[in-house]
Amino acid sequence: MGLCSFRFNLVFLARFDQLTGTMTELIRIVGNTNATVEELRKDGAELKKDVAEIKITLKEHSEKLDYALKTKKSQASALRLFFSPLGRFQSKL
Repeated sequence: MGLCSFRFNLVFLARFDQLTGTMTELIRIVGNTNATVEELRKDGAELKKDVAEIKITLKEHSEKLDYALKTKKSQASALRLFFSPLGRFQSKL
């Protein structure tokens, strides 16, 4: 019975070592995954901040462009009136 018990112990220890190695590998994988997820969260937060800044800048430029276009349209209207035959006639009066 001693030889059978010895073989059982060897098989048990071999399986135990295999399970220990597998658990160690799984713990390492989970740790790497958690680190990657945390890094992605930080990158996502930075990206949201950058997008918000871009939206603000775009809105500011859009408002400036709208103002410039309105100003140019009113200037063009004034020039058209001045250079039209009726406008020239009125300016002589």
